Amino acid sequence: MRTTVDYIKKIASKSRMKFRMAALVYDEDEIVGTGFNNPYVSPKLANRGYWSVHAEIDALRKMDYLMDTNKLVMVVVRIKKDGSFGSSKPCPTCVNHIRKAGIKKVIYMNPDGTETFMEI
Repeated sequence: MRTTVDYIKKIASKSRMKFRMAALVYDEDEIVGTGFNNPYVSPKLANRGYWSVHAEIDALRKMDYLMDTNKLVMVVVRIKKDGSFGSSKPCPTCVNHIRKAGIKKVIYMNPDGTETFMEI
């Protein structure tokens, strides 16, 4: 698991957001999707600022859905400016999308750097 977290920290470093988040989806053998949070500006709502595409959603969009999703695991990490971990528990909307994608297990980080998992 530590190797996965080190790799996902590199993905989080691509984010331009204040809170750098990354998500990685893997099965027993390979990584099947990665993503990081990034700003989204709607042309119709440009005068209202921007929203962010959550890392979990970005990873789900990049997955190949022609596989057995019951074996997939998602890891979500938040990296603070000082390089330490922040809480990365997926929001309820992301949990709903993860569930719809068929992923059954999510691992996320606690502020102290410990890992927690949830069954979906």
